[in-house]
Amino acid sequence: KALPRIKIPQTITNLIIDIITNRHNTVITNHGTTELEHTDYTMYTTVTTNNRIHKIEANHSVLAYIDDTTWIVLSKQQLKAILNTATIFYSFTNIQVNPNKSVLATLNPTDTPSILFNGSNIESIKHKQAFRFLGC
Repeated sequence: KALPRIKIPQTITNLIIDIITNRHNTVITNHGTTELEHTDYTMYTTVTTNNRIHKIEANHSVLAYIDDTTWIVLSKQQLKAILNTATIFYSFTNIQVNPNKSVLATLNPTDTPSILFNGSNIESIKHKQAFRFLGC
């Protein structure tokens, strides 16, 4: 009740309550909030091995703008899988990621204090540490 009293918008109030009580991830867009389950994109490709065509499908939650990318995942395992795919893609397309500009934000930093990406250790940002993410 204190947040509405100090005129915090209801969207932000709901987001804070969800994070604290339900630990739900939500993305705030110009059109309202979106639950994480509905923010993913399905990517398809085919690979030919031994004269057989295999269809590969992957779901990813991602925000991207020019040279900035934000991956949104539910678990460390999903993040590792995405980063492995990204490393292969970046190598194939000759894209270099600056590890000094990469951060890891988690709801519980004790579960994931750091993660290895493209040969560099990316540390989790602290709860009281500020960082501006894409679109924020």
